[in-house]
Parts: sequence; structure tokens; C-alpha cells
Amino acid sequence: MKNRASGFPLIRAEMRKAGLPEPVFKDEGCMFTVILYNSTHRNA
Repeated sequence: MKNRASGFPLIRAEMRKAGLPEPVFKDEGCMFTVILYNSTHRNA
């Protein structure tokens, strides 16, 4: 699959530009999850 994962650098750059935390990418075997934070405050 050409261009697979090509959007990841763009997502990271845009999040950084907006002053937001890095996205979290989770490869869970048969499922892939992306967590995008819309605030600089994260509940741990």
C-alpha cells in the first residue's frame, strides 16, 4: 500500500503547530486507534 501512514507526519506537525500534545497511535493487532487531544491538559 503506497502512501500508507503518510499522514502521520502531517498529523503530528499540525498538532505541534496548534500547541497540542502528540497524538497517540496504538496498533492493537486487528484494530488501529488514534487518540487526538484537543487540549494541552491531559488527565493521567
